[in-house]
Amino acid sequence: MQADKIWQAALGELQMQVSRANYNTWLRDTKGVDFSGGVFTVAVPTSFIAEWLKGRLSSLIIRTISTIVGQNAQVQFVVHSMAKEPMRASAGLMPDGGVSLKERITAIKLNSFNPRYTFDSFVSGDCNRISYTAAMEISDNPGSVFNPLFIYGGTGTGKTHLLHAIGHMLKKNNFSSLYVSS
Repeated sequence: MQADKIWQAALGELQMQVSRANYNTWLRDTKGVDFSGGVFTVAVPTSFIAEWLKGRLSSLIIRTISTIVGQNAQVQFVVHSMAKEPMRASAGLMPDGGVSLKERITAIKLNSFNPRYTFDSFVSGDCNRISYTAAMEISDNPGSVFNPLFIYGGTGTGKTHLLHAIGHMLKKNNFSSLYVSS
């Protein structure tokens, strides 16, 4: 049986055994590349994913692969680009697949705030009133209050809207800012 077919069967089993978030984050972009000498090799996009899988899911993966192939197997994770075309180096892209923010800052458009997301268009309610007040304070006194700011909440409660509104106010007051998704 080919490594890719073994891995696809393993992914089907693993998808039922781990949460959807864990599957999408750690397993979805992996590929089975080799099975020889009792060692199954899985290609992963970054060294961080390789370390995470090795530390957290390797025993589950080993059991799953061993069941599929009908013999005891070991697993190893190798960092390999999943792109069909060779990846071209871009600003901030590190060899291990990580990103250097120091190099990347110049590559990100600094005027990337959504023009619709301002304090004037924000609808404050019970679920977001504290966050709204904190965001206004930050805009009035950047770097001195709520530093750092951590906003947590459910979908649709205005987290992104508030961050963009802060960015607009900082830009208006000649501060530099950078908004990146993580």
